[in-house]
Amino acid sequence: MSSQANASEFPFPEQGKLTEFDYNIVTSTYGISTAPVLLASTVVLVNNANNRVWLNGTVDWSYSFAGGSGTASVLFEVLRGDTVIYSAMQSIVSVVTVGGFIVYNQAHLQHVDTTPVPAAQTPFTAPFTPVLYKLQARVLTAPAGGGITSAPAVLTAAEVIPNSPVRF
Repeated sequence: MSSQANASEFPFPEQGKLTEFDYNIVTSTYGISTAPVLLASTVVLVNNANNRVWLNGTVDWSYSFAGGSGTASVLFEVLRGDTVIYSAMQSIVSVVTVGGFIVYNQAHLQHVDTTPVPAAQTPFTAPFTPVLYKLQARVLTAPAGGGITSAPAVLTAAEVIPNSPVRF
């Protein structure tokens, strides 16, 4: 470290910064089916094509095992516009053989979108570009007679300036 280093840079110089934050909390209950169901959405105003967007989604969901034991699987997806950029599958298993048993679960998705503004949209024509993010879910497998529900769902998006090189 040079003798002229700024005290605020000790022990490391400035790193990436959070420049914008937005969120959407949906408290309604949704039935999830085999067709994608929109759970939450939010818009971030990206002001630099090199910036990144840090996304977090949390969904409380449950399955009512009407016929007894089985496995229910749901695919959770994060989209930029209409393009899936991240997905995760989560399953609930019930070994109880009697019907009417409900199992609760929580899915948490975290992803960094390193290209929030596709190259076709750059350079910017305005001081910023609005980028729509969505969180959706759909059933992959479920025992007959039961039902999958979701509530609440939260989607957050934060624009982050890339890390600056660390110099010693």
